[in-house]
Amino acid sequence: MPARRAMETRRDRRRRALRWILGYAALCVALGLLTGVLWARITPLATYQVAADASASMPERQLVEIVAGDAYFVMIGFVVGLGLGVIGWRWLGRLGWTSVLITVLGVSLTALMCFLVGGILGPHDFESRLAAARPGDRVPIDLTLRTPIAFLAWAFGGVIPLLLASSLVRDPEEPRPLLPRRAARSGR
Repeated sequence: MPARRAMETRRDRRRRALRWILGYAALCVALGLLTGVLWARITPLATYQVAADASASMPERQLVEIVAGDAYFVMIGFVVGLGLGVIGWRWLGRLGWTSVLITVLGVSLTALMCFLVGGILGPHDFESRLAAARPGDRVPIDLTLRTPIAFLAWAFGGVIPLLLASSLVRDPEEPRPLLPRRAARSGR
């Protein structure tokens, strides 16, 4: 009977862990959708000005905004990654090293969802929009990432809380040291 009870608790622990993992994955997908909308709405995009001779040019000040999509993606991702890292530690920390893997996968899923949703909601298909533009129109560039390295900011943000928590929090498997006799007698 005790072996069966231990097996049921092991099975219950697996089910509970799977529920927490699935909940974390659902949270990551939901945050990916929300951050994609945020990324598409707040990112200032560089625009091309269409001239009367059907040429398009961009002022020098606008050149800086070409990388705005990447910069905003990195900033959003680092903050969201930190939050998901804290949640990953709180929800999945007892799973050991697998919590790091699950957190990194979850944060990466969030980044991918943000990229896909932002790309759909933001301006896209630049060539056809530029071809359809009339003289005097301003045509914004596509909302996309110019460098795939921006995805690493999300994962880096997600790992930082796990590293800090695992190094600063007391290990529950280690026994607590006994208080010295002098400190116990003096009431400290």
